[in-house]
Amino acid sequence: MKLLKIKTIKKTLLRSENLNYLAIMLFAVLSFILISNHEPYRDEAVQWLKARDSQNLSSFLKLLGYGGHIGLWPFILFLLTKLGLPYFSMSLVHSLLMLTAVVVFVRYAPFSRLQKLLFIFGYYPFYEYNAIARSYVLSVLFLFLIAVMHEKRFTKPVLYSFLIFLLANTNVHTLVIALVLSTVYVFELINKNILNTTLHDKLAISIVILGISLAVFQLWPHQDQNPDTVVWNFELTATHFSVLPRSILGAFLPIPRLRLTFWAPKLVSYSLSELLILAVPLFFLSSVFLIKKTKPLLIYLFSCFGLFSLFFLKYPQYPGGLRHHGLIFIVFIFSLWIATDYKDELQVKFRLINRLFRKRVLTVLFTGLLSIHAAVSPVVFYYDLNYDFSAGKKTAYFLIKNGYINEHTFIATYWSPFKTSILPYIRKPYSKFYFVGYQDFRSFIIGNTDYTKSKNLTIDEVVDRIDRATRGKHYTTTLLILGKRMVEKGVDINKKFNEKYQLIAYFDKTIVDEESLYIYKLKD
Repeated sequence: MKLLKIKTIKKTLLRSENLNYLAIMLFAVLSFILISNHEPYRDEAVQWLKARDSQNLSSFLKLLGYGGHIGLWPFILFLLTKLGLPYFSMSLVHSLLMLTAVVVFVRYAPFSRLQKLLFIFGYYPFYEYNAIARSYVLSVLFLFLIAVMHEKRFTKPVLYSFLIFLLANTNVHTLVIALVLSTVYVFELINKNILNTTLHDKLAISIVILGISLAVFQLWPHQDQNPDTVVWNFELTATHFSVLPRSILGAFLPIPRLRLTFWAPKLVSYSLSELLILAVPLFFLSSVFLIKKTKPLLIYLFSCFGLFSLFFLKYPQYPGGLRHHGLIFIVFIFSLWIATDYKDELQVKFRLINRLFRKRVLTVLFTGLLSIHAAVSPVVFYYDLNYDFSAGKKTAYFLIKNGYINEHTFIATYWSPFKTSILPYIRKPYSKFYFVGYQDFRSFIIGNTDYTKSKNLTIDEVVDRIDRATRGKHYTTTLLILGKRMVEKGVDINKKFNEKYQLIAYFDKTIVDEESLYIYKLKD
């Protein structure tokens, strides 16, 4: 009787649908553990702070252009803050969005059960676009929803175009992908002669144009924009060109360094020649998967070309940039997904390619690639659970616990962008620090010309600005939070500073190196 019962339970669990439910439940549980132990860093915090401290929606929307952000994810945060929800709600909503994307993928993606399992527990869905609360989770969700609706794009054009509208208004990277998708879609409609006969299709095109126009409008730079964000980089050097193969390796082989600061993957540190030897065959191989499907191949290649252009012209300073590079991998998955909606259109004449890249071989290669991604997740899961991603939370709790959050304590930060991760944990009316670069009290940075001018102050200039700001005021305690220790290996970096300030706390075991924080107190 017991044996029969065990067999019944085993048979029930092994059903395809039940296995899917178990996988989704496991993803949800592990995700909650992950986000509960993840400390948001500055890029996560700053969007929350802008939403929290903007007086109204109009003033909030004006801030978007400064950071090169598009408003959909910031708008979600604006709603959360105005509802009075705590900071953790950002991570929770973000993870729920990723969980929704996972449910869509498991339910509708045309891959094997094993491949689905490996993908959802791979580095990008499980960690990068799940634990780290940024707009890219919406990129994944909308691309998967578009993939689901792709076969119905002619029967439900308004819904399909609205999803492209949402995709375009997620971030600048998926705006590029939305442009590619909408261009292919328009050409398909023209070729089918639908535009001249169906009002819904004309409405769909209007929605797509509106969505792209709205996204471009939000990205339009302000007059006092930080010049670093509007300058295009055409530098033709080996270091600059290495951005392109780095992005490919970051997308397909996000193998971490086995150390605390794992976030910059190991392979992207190689020289240009070494990077090319690895990246070119890898990108070629990814294209071979789609070689017989003309339109999915074009969507993949043109999307990659657009992303490569952004990386090369706008983001050469990021050696890792996994949040950006991962979109190449997501577009690859998306293209494989929609390829099932098309018949083979391109016959490959080379026998060697046909033999080497038969369907069975490609299936094995694809499963192997997903296995590498899934093998990375336990490593990053371990580090994020056992170490601080950012020291912002610990620093805030130290300040609160030791009674430094009051009207008699002057708290200054430099360089301020890296200290914004502290402020979401500080309640009003003390939820602003003195940002030395801007020379005023605020909770978030704005990427304007003042931001640029304040980047390279000496420690003496920092101290002088603090002295001027506190002179004749009622403050009994002055704190300065820095991103580095002013004593290295027992040697004073600045003797004058160390005579005036003493280190009272530091938090230097962080995954993001720039998020280590050092609290100095002005001596009595």
